[in-house]
Amino acid sequence: MIVYQRHVFEGGAGALPMAHHAMIRAPGGAALSFSPKAFGITPPTPVEPDPARGRSVLHYPQRIAGLEAVRLADGRTIDASRYPFAESHEDIVLLAEAPGSTLGWSAALAAREGFLFFGLKDPRRLPFTMLWMSNGGLPRWSRTR
Repeated sequence: MIVYQRHVFEGGAGALPMAHHAMIRAPGGAALSFSPKAFGITPPTPVEPDPARGRSVLHYPQRIAGLEAVRLADGRTIDASRYPFAESHEDIVLLAEAPGSTLGWSAALAAREGFLFFGLKDPRRLPFTMLWMSNGGLPRWSRTR
């Protein structure tokens, strides 16, 4: 099965915040890959700083050269391009497109589930890719795991 989606904005005036919001479910794991990025960052604070309400495993804040070496809160380093990299966590990483890039893309290969997600974008209009890695770290939202 192939799903093709395209967004076209016509008319109107002024700035409009926009983003693509792809969500995948891959219980058997996924290999993530992206167009070249300048860097990645985590926000100043974890997604859920209160352990009674949820759990984040990444170090906050941090600047990331590549997903293959991302620091955890406990000091270890993991490869975040292989998902999942931990159980019961909610984490966010923002990836910035490389300067001069004219084609942005994101891919998630879920071999066990038998699918490939592949998204294209114009990095001049959408210069960031946000990874919200949701793997059951917010119990109130994780009832369907």
